Amino acid sequence: MDINPYRSGEQVLIQVPVASATVIDKGDQVALSAGKAVPLDSTYDTSSAAAAIADAGSNAFLGIAMDASASGDTDAIKVDISTSAIYEFDLYAAAAVSVGDMMTFYAGVSGDNMTAQTITADTTASFATCVVVEEHSSAAGTPTKVKMLEQRILSTLLT
Repeated sequence: MDINPYRSGEQVLIQVPVASATVIDKGDQVALSAGKAVPLDSTYDTSSAAAAIADAGSNAFLGIAMDASASGDTDAIKVDISTSAIYEFDLYAAAAVSVGDMMTFYAGVSGDNMTAQTITADTTASFATCVVVEEHSSAAGTPTKVKMLEQRILSTLLT
């Protein structure tokens, strides 16, 4: 999609090399795999239940790609690991969202992978990767402002 979802706030950018034969779009949620950046939406393409995909994804989440990388490029890209920057991602399904609601990246159903730049409510808060910072009641596909949760980013950097 190559869309910049950044809206405001302080960013903390780090340089992360990209795994070969990997395509990363600007604005993708990025995971760290063997020290290389990979798009979170392609990392957990399994036949597991959606909850298992969401759990694996939220525990590997690194940050938001600020640069794109074409297949075959291995140059480092900038990844924002800030927990104070505000981002805007599309809602997967219609929902009324309130400030403080926990969200996670949409993991689909069994056999699906995570969906790039799309979020959904996390009613248990066990897979949450971000929190809503602007209330609204909207249809699927509506941009929703969130900030990333520190514990998800730190757990990836410290493992």
